[in-house]
Amino acid sequence: MCLGNYLMRKAFIVVSLLYFTVLAIIIIYFVLQNNVETLLSIFFSEEIRFAIVLTLATSITASTLSLILSIPVAYSLANYSFKGKKAIELLTDLPLALPPILLSFALLLFLARNPIVKFLESMGFELLFTSYAIVIALLLYITPEVVKILYSAFSSVDRRYHMVLKTLGYGDFQSFLKVDLPLSAKGIASAFIVALARSIGAFGAILLVSGAIKGKTETLSIAIFLNWQGGNMDAAIAAATVLILISLILFYIFERIKK
Repeated sequence: MCLGNYLMRKAFIVVSLLYFTVLAIIIIYFVLQNNVETLLSIFFSEEIRFAIVLTLATSITASTLSLILSIPVAYSLANYSFKGKKAIELLTDLPLALPPILLSFALLLFLARNPIVKFLESMGFELLFTSYAIVIALLLYITPEVVKILYSAFSSVDRRYHMVLKTLGYGDFQSFLKVDLPLSAKGIASAFIVALARSIGAFGAILLVSGAIKGKTETLSIAIFLNWQGGNMDAAIAAATVLILISLILFYIFERIKK
């Protein structure tokens, strides 16, 4: 029995090491494809700077809005029983099972045929193929995962704290502010970082509604696609390298939050 445990432990560790070794080799090999001078010149080019700014602006905006929307949804699902709860849970989980490009296509059709959107366009306010469309697509894309993270955070709060506060005359909203938010702070911060990471790397979810227009709706992921499609591999690799650096920074922050 002890031998079996030993062999299982060794086998699992070897598989883990092999997986992460292959992954590290692929990433390192990719980064080494960069020529430093070429990378720096492209990095400071107008196109990549625009892509970085647009990526960060849309991602931060969508992640913030998603957090604001997800907190009451996740709290309700974690603490209340009400009619339609199962339907909300189902609809929350459904986008996680759908391909991101399908989400982008569905949103494209909805916005293109929506009378309110058409009215706004007639008034001179463009929505499709703009940064606004990117934010909306990202919001729909990341919110289900944010809700799930926050749901776990709120569910882990000991209900006895609420009972104690009720005996002291505190209402639900005061309990939410004094107990749930402080005790779920790490979960909320983690949800924001995860949302930001997914937004920054999003491609399929924003491709169709953004129109992938160079210099207008060109995020870093779209910059990779457009430059690869146009045969400019140096620019594509530079944009991808920036994405890797941003992802590493967010991963570091996420690990610090968890401790």
